[in-house]
Amino acid sequence: MFGEIPYFVIATDATAFDSNGSLGGSSADEFSVIDPLEQTPLVTVLAANFALTGTFQPVADDGGGGGGGAIPLPPAAWTGFIALALVGAALTKARRALGVA
Repeated sequence: MFGEIPYFVIATDATAFDSNGSLGGSSADEFSVIDPLEQTPLVTVLAANFALTGTFQPVADDGGGGGGGAIPLPPAAWTGFIALALVGAALTKARRALGVA
């Protein structure tokens, strides 16, 4: 059975781009090959790293170059940060109450 071809989609509302971007990544897949002499399957991993320069990147629309604005965190991330701080404060208070260092 054949695997699916990987793909990704990028959606943006950027209106200006230049070709100073770069893209890098890695890919790996496992292959099973049968040794014709010993009739035993050999499993091997084929891996590849790649780097592409000159790819499109969004730029600020103010006439200057270099990167647009930062991507904001989703609202759930801020709730997670607050919950993490509250749990940390509760653990600190509990440790002090129990006399644990």
